[in-house]
Amino acid sequence: SLFVTSSPYLVTSRATVSRLYGFREAVAAARSAAAAGPQVGAPGAAFTLNNLTLTLPDGRCLLDHASLTLRAGEPVILTGASGAGKSTLFRAIAGIWPFGHGSITPPKGSLLFLPQKPYFPLGSLKRTVTYPGVEQDVADDAVRTALADVGLEHLAARLGESENWSLILSGGEQQRLAIARALLAKPDWLFLDEAISALDSAAAGKIQAVLREKLPATTIVAISHHGGIAPGQRHLALSGGVLAEVAA
Repeated sequence: SLFVTSSPYLVTSRATVSRLYGFREAVAAARSAAAAGPQVGAPGAAFTLNNLTLTLPDGRCLLDHASLTLRAGEPVILTGASGAGKSTLFRAIAGIWPFGHGSITPPKGSLLFLPQKPYFPLGSLKRTVTYPGVEQDVADDAVRTALADVGLEHLAARLGESENWSLILSGGEQQRLAIARALLAKPDWLFLDEAISALDSAAAGKIQAVLREKLPATTIVAISHHGGIAPGQRHLALSGGVLAEVAA
């Protein structure tokens, strides 16, 4: 019969409708969470968290009513166990974490976030190094200098080569290249989310020294597992939902 021969298609159609309905509900839930989530206000003189609470999608709390002020020129290191919520805090600061409540006042000036695994666009090496900027706006010599500063001088002759660089470069080389991006961008605020985790302690120390030397006007806020608090560096620790100051 028509019903018998068509029933597989009816079942398939019903499953498709169910998936689409579920997707629509998920989108609506995400929009609702974003509307009720942490509010990022207009830029102010300092970086401020006011009663900021961050949760996972299932409601588990990662940060509980944190209030904090960071000032320009004040380097900060953020530590905590894996899964404590350090990266989630950075995502909230960037305005891309919708779960929670409270408010964030970002600082005036430019902000650059470098994740543990940087994004590499397809194209020339120069485009990769200058991302997210416009490669034509940056001189080749400036790119070569930045590569040398982070220990990638062996790539200086390959600026015009187009490759899938995320497959060619090692994890450590990718992180070094992302640091070169920061040297070229010279942001007012630089957020490093385990951005040199693929380097050993000695190499990470050299990169940190390069950042301090080449970006003296940049305020650096870093998540790190290497340890070692530099002189003058403010130390914050996130544990059990509490963001606390650690005495020097």
